[in-house]
Amino acid sequence: MLHHAIFAGRYSAAPALMAYWAFLLALALGSLVAVYLLRPWRLAHRPWRIAGLERVGDRLWSLTLEPDGHARLSYRAGQFAWLRLNCSAFSAREHPFSIASAPADGKALRFLIKEVGDFTRQIGTLPLGARAFVDGPHGALCLEGRREPGIFMIAGGAGLAPMLSLLRDAAARSETRPIILLYGNRHQGQIMAAAELAALAGRLRLDLHHVLQEPPPGWAGLAGMMTPALIQAEAARAAQEGWVFLLCGPGPMIRAAHQGWAALGVPRRRILEERFSVF
Repeated sequence: MLHHAIFAGRYSAAPALMAYWAFLLALALGSLVAVYLLRPWRLAHRPWRIAGLERVGDRLWSLTLEPDGHARLSYRAGQFAWLRLNCSAFSAREHPFSIASAPADGKALRFLIKEVGDFTRQIGTLPLGARAFVDGPHGALCLEGRREPGIFMIAGGAGLAPMLSLLRDAAARSETRPIILLYGNRHQGQIMAAAELAALAGRLRLDLHHVLQEPPPGWAGLAGMMTPALIQAEAARAAQEGWVFLLCGPGPMIRAAHQGWAALGVPRRRILEERFSVF
């Protein structure tokens, strides 16, 4: 393309434009070197190993990584990382997962992973002790510096991971603000970390609401889809009092949350989110 622009273009062979095209080429080549050589080289010198892998629900797994020969990853509660699991640091096979552990938990990193694609359906076959590489942390679903009087969380499925990280961190910091968590799943067998969430509700001012699309007989919690109307009803007081709103989950749930909060007049600056997909 550069050759064509310089030798075939009527005006692009001018010295100023030639310098511009050369700059763009150097920038592109530099980006490729940084992404495919320098970054993997850096990751290769900070390996991890798979220390734990446990099925925690219907098509749901808890993955634990421990640093191999280095201190740890410095991260904030609510962030995510790109993982290369049981492959080379130079492999193109990497996937983003939210960190479910909190910085105060120690050196290990924990992730909650749901089987939804070709890669995640093979999570259960990963061998313990296998090498892993962690590129991170990334993301800004974090509460540092937020001074709102309360925290309203919505999570769907494996979107619980960053919320669990934030709740674990809140417990470690003795957080005193009220917290509401709406946690949506299709059925009861998909609820992750149910016992720990109940324990956290006892340690924090946490009002926990499970929302099931297919509730079992006698279910006492919320039932049905996570609709704008349901979210609006549950978030009315929080919106009025100026809480901060956190959101992580699939596209339809994200859309419903934004519609419900918009109806309540929640400004965009008070919404923090992590999306499973662009919509």
